[in-house]
Amino acid sequence: MAPLKKQSVKLPRSPLIFVLAQVRFSPVLKMESYVPDIQEYMRHHEFPKYRVETIQNIMIGTETKTEVTKRWIFDDTDSCRQVILTTDALTFQTTAYDTFDGFVSNFTAVTQPLADYAEVESIEQIGLRYVDLLTPIDGISTGELLRPGLRGVSAASLESQNTVFSFASQAQTPAGVLTVRSIQLMNIASLLPPDLGEVSMAFPEWALKAQDTRVLDFDHISRTNLSFSGAGLSQELGELHKYTDVAFRSFVTEEAFQAWSAPG
Repeated sequence: MAPLKKQSVKLPRSPLIFVLAQVRFSPVLKMESYVPDIQEYMRHHEFPKYRVETIQNIMIGTETKTEVTKRWIFDDTDSCRQVILTTDALTFQTTAYDTFDGFVSNFTAVTQPLADYAEVESIEQIGLRYVDLLTPIDGISTGELLRPGLRGVSAASLESQNTVFSFASQAQTPAGVLTVRSIQLMNIASLLPPDLGEVSMAFPEWALKAQDTRVLDFDHISRTNLSFSGAGLSQELGELHKYTDVAFRSFVTEEAFQAWSAPG
C-alpha cells in the first residue's frame, strides 16, 4: 500500500473531537493572588466565563493525608474552548479544533498571563493530545478504519454478540514520548478517555449520536527545561504535532483517510 500523502489542512469530515495542549512549570504557590489579573485578561480574550473548583487529593503513605487544591477554569461563550489553571500547569482544550496554526495561536495567547502576572520564567513539560472518535463512514466499518493488526478479533469469529478490543503503544519520538491508546466503546457514557475526568464542554452533535465507536487517543509529551516564551512554546508544539500526525497516518487506513478528506 502506498504511503499516505501529506495533508496540512483540517480534514472536512475529521473524526477529531477533542484536543488539548498543556504546559507545566515549577509550582507558583502565590498563583491564587494573580488570578484576578489573569481572569481580567481572559475575559477580554474571548473567555468570559469563570469558575473555581476545589479538588481533594488523597495521599497514601505511612499515614493517609488529604490535600485540598484549587483550579481556576475559564470558558468561551460556546463552551467549546476552555483554559484550566493550577499552581503548576495551564491546559488549553477545545472541542472545536480547526487548524493547528489556529490552535497554537490560541494556546500562546492564553499562556501569556503566566509570564505577565505569575512571572513564570521556564517550563518543565509540554504536552499535546488528540482524541479521535472513530465511527462507520461511507460503508467502512469502525474496525476497518484501522490498519490490520489493530482491529482485534471480530465478534463473529468468536460466535459472540460483541467484543471489546483495546491496545496501547508507546514510542520515543524525536520530540518526546508518544503514547497511543484505543478502545472500542460499548456504551458512550463519556466520549473521552477516563483519565481526562469530567469535561464540561460542548461536543459536536454527530459525536453525541454516534454508534459503534472507537476512541483513538494520541498523547505526546516533551519533558524539557525551556525559557518561557510564545515562540518557544509554538516551536515545541510544532515538533510534537509533526510526529503525532505521522503516528495518526500510521494507525489508520488510506481508505479511512480518503473518506475523512471528502467534502462534508
